[in-house]
Amino acid sequence: MRHHHISSFFAMGTTVIACGVFTPCCAEDKAGGYDYSHRMRDCNITVKINGQGVSGAEISVKQIRNHFGFGASINRWAFDTIGEAYGQAFLKYFDIGTPENEMKWEYVFKHDTTQKTEPAYERADYLVDFLQKNDIAIRGHNLFWNEHTGWIPRWILYTDLTQAQFKQEMQERIESAMTHFNGKVVQWDIINEIVHGRGGSTPAPTMLDSASGDPNIFKWILQEARTIDTTSKFVINDYNLIERYSVVDKFIAKVKPLADYYDIVGCEGHFGDYLEKSDYLSKIDNLANQLNKPIWLTEVDFTITSNQAAKVEELMRTCFAHKKIEGLIFWVWCKRRMWRENCTSYLVDSTLQESAVGKKWREVREEWKTKANGVTNASGNYSFKGYQGKYIATINNGGTTIIDTFYLEPGSGAKAIDLPKGGAAITRGGSQHGDRVPVRVNGRTIYLLPPIEGRQLYLSTFSICGKLFSKTPLFVNNGTCVVSDIPSGCHVLHIGTVERTFYTAMEVQLR
Repeated sequence: MRHHHISSFFAMGTTVIACGVFTPCCAEDKAGGYDYSHRMRDCNITVKINGQGVSGAEISVKQIRNHFGFGASINRWAFDTIGEAYGQAFLKYFDIGTPENEMKWEYVFKHDTTQKTEPAYERADYLVDFLQKNDIAIRGHNLFWNEHTGWIPRWILYTDLTQAQFKQEMQERIESAMTHFNGKVVQWDIINEIVHGRGGSTPAPTMLDSASGDPNIFKWILQEARTIDTTSKFVINDYNLIERYSVVDKFIAKVKPLADYYDIVGCEGHFGDYLEKSDYLSKIDNLANQLNKPIWLTEVDFTITSNQAAKVEELMRTCFAHKKIEGLIFWVWCKRRMWRENCTSYLVDSTLQESAVGKKWREVREEWKTKANGVTNASGNYSFKGYQGKYIATINNGGTTIIDTFYLEPGSGAKAIDLPKGGAAITRGGSQHGDRVPVRVNGRTIYLLPPIEGRQLYLSTFSICGKLFSKTPLFVNNGTCVVSDIPSGCHVLHIGTVERTFYTAMEVQLR
């Protein structure tokens, strides 16, 4: 398995890898008139050891995630046909993932078209596991798709259900899906395409209210889902809100009465060959003013035939500068089995080679990731201003290296952070390794202190919040242990026996 390292930090006793001095780009793009200042915040770090500020410590910070959601759809079919390279391509561009089909009501029953069975979540779980292991946030998509009967389980079409029985099946769907994915997703597209189907007009009934016989079915869905999942953000998602042909006024009328029950307006953004800022921005502003909710562009793709990279850059900058927009999710980003075969929005082609759109996406995103370094003052303080999101701090204090993460969230005033808060401190060893056992991890050598004779060594990989991902036995070959693979993402590594940990460090593997 080949690794493609974009950047890597490793806590080794003799090495500190620090970023170069960096001044974040101006918060206002003078040429384009974009103001990003609301995406930045001051941060004051105090390096403490034994409760005391440490002066003169070298510190570097590197942003690895934006708070603003830059994401895309992801599907199991691509893993099955392309392999791991598909996942690595996803990780190169995105910080949040939406399973394209695998969580949908119809999809989890797709293996049996005529009889009701237990829902099968294995394919969704595969994607959830991949995203969690790589520190990628997950959007749930979707709980109910309202547009037409093609998006409900096929077995229901073969069963003569009363309206009450159909609503009972909806209840079971809510309990099953919301329980299964509870705690794993940060958002749920609870109702997909609420104004479409049966003409899509207001107040004409749409599919779910007709099939259930409940004119208040959407409020009921949101309330029932919230009884199970109390933490994720609920989204009402629809198309033709910001596209050229728009039903935005019908959507506003439909969802305004539900304001207390959902959190985010999802604008799918399936643009055709028309992607003009003046057109979509006016509709976004209308939604923001009328509904006063955060907005995400949840399924962006397009079929424009020229200047695609420039149009993507304009869309990215418009969204990042807009105070009501919190995320931008691409739908067709890989030129494989596209839902619209003429889409031109892909970031990589069918062989995973980067397109001009992908190159532009990457370059613009890099502008919004802060890197900085310096030295703590007499009180142990180091300050910088950066874009909101997740960071890694690497601190070198004499013979000790400390690596830790922190989050710079939106807020007023400077955020104060004490470090370390859980990072690994490794004291520099002598020049002679003596009888210590070398362990090779991702091409780097770690020397473990004895005694380890006669004991099985393990490499345990944990998430930053302490969840165990894997525990792999290590074997000494010709005096050296070799670890072939560390998953991408940000992890805490423990190397040791069952009884004792000899080495702890943090590995950031971005591909």
